[in-house]
Parts: sequence; structure tokens; C-alpha cells
Amino acid sequence: MKDKILQILSEVLKVEENELMQFDENVELMYWGLDSLNAIEVIVMLEDSFNISIDDEDLLIDNINTVNKLIALVEKYTK
Repeated sequence: MKDKILQILSEVLKVEENELMQFDENVELMYWGLDSLNAIEVIVMLEDSFNISIDDEDLLIDNINTVNKLIALVEKYTK
């Protein structure tokens, strides 16, 4: 799951996946350029990749601003 999330982030944020892997999973993704527009793209790709539908109330930037938070969000909907 983490690998797929990093792959999606790499694609959307235009950052090499191995660069993302070198940093703590709690580092704010805004450091890598995450903003409200590309956050939507990340969410859509997560929904497609994991065949999930994320509720609107979970679509706050504070819920998706780190790799760990993205992992937790996907886990919430895949269980």
C-alpha cells in the first residue's frame, strides 16, 4: 500500500519516488508541493487505485498532508 501511495505522490508532485522514500513519513507533503489542487488529483488516484470512495468529510488537507495520514486514510476505506 505504501509503495502505491508513494508512486501516486511521485507522479502528481513530480518528485522522484526514491526521494520521497528518504524522508520521514510524517513530513508535510506541502514541502514537496502538495496544494489543494493536486491534493484532489491524489485523492482521485487513490480512489481509483484502491477501488475506494472517500467520504467528503475526510477530504480535508489536514487528513492527507503526510504519507502516514494517506496510509491511514486508505486503510480506513479498505477494511
